[in-house]
Amino acid sequence: MKNAMSLRALFLLTTVAACSSTTAGPPSGTAPASTTAGNSGTSVTTVTATEGGKITASDGLATLAVPKGAVSNDVDVKVSVSAGQADTAGSVYKFEPAGTTFAVPAAISVSTTGIKVPDGKTLTLAEYRDTKWQSVLGAKLVSGSVEASMSKLGTVALVFTEAPATSRCDTACMAQSGAVCCDTCGCKGEVQCQPTCKERYKWDCEMTCCFDYTTLKCQ
Repeated sequence: MKNAMSLRALFLLTTVAACSSTTAGPPSGTAPASTTAGNSGTSVTTVTATEGGKITASDGLATLAVPKGAVSNDVDVKVSVSAGQADTAGSVYKFEPAGTTFAVPAAISVSTTGIKVPDGKTLTLAEYRDTKWQSVLGAKLVSGSVEASMSKLGTVALVFTEAPATSRCDTACMAQSGAVCCDTCGCKGEVQCQPTCKERYKWDCEMTCCFDYTTLKCQ
């Protein structure tokens, strides 16, 4: 009887010791509560006041370079990519927090890779405002991408527009930012480009032609 009670006491002590040495933990394969699922169509970058930052969309086709001093406080900039719409030429890029303004404009570049431009059309960058797509002022097609400046975050996409009429002005001059083809008198623009004339002819804004002042004839 005494031996039976000793064995029972030993069993109880062993069981208590085993239970007290075990610590609780998450089930095997369960992620910690702080882990959140990522979205493959969204990219997030912290833009700082001192260094700025560069945000690249998840498809690698759109980038936004924010210069230093553009924001007064650090901000997490997110860009999400969604499928193109009937009135866009490619994917739609939504930059958030929407409405965030920059003291110094950021530079956005959207690749034209894989986009076939119809005859008589050209590509430009547009921002979705007031329930419609509106062209971004100053957007230019440069080496396989459309580049423009952005003063605030919003939703953008490439769109087709009517190709401009062939300019009579020098193409190298017109390629500059803010260039205006000055084929009339009183033309104003950041960069004023006059139509190109051959040999002895010079552009005359009143005659609106390349004029030879010796023979008094237009080119």
